[in-house]
Amino acid sequence: SIDGEYTNHAVCVPSNVETLTIQPELVKALKAEEKRLSVTVLQNNMKLNTPLLSEWQTVPLTRGTNIIKINITANCTKPDSNIPEYKSKTYHLFVTRTW
Repeated sequence: SIDGEYTNHAVCVPSNVETLTIQPELVKALKAEEKRLSVTVLQNNMKLNTPLLSEWQTVPLTRGTNIIKINITANCTKPDSNIPEYKSKTYHLFVTRTW
């Protein structure tokens, strides 16, 4: 489990760990606005697909360092505004799989 307070995290996993499951847990205030969020997850610059916002399965981890990028884009446009406003934040998870 990692928090959203910091944008970079690092973990080491043993060689028998082949994949990771990524499950974002949104704070209560964001859950109400979930339809205004877009979450994209990349592993070593390859986009991971998912039919739902709830879970991503990585492809097999390579030995050494794997970089997981989690990009969150929020539609922050106010109802009375004519100009759309979007804000994005990218988190990095460095996963080192031992030899």
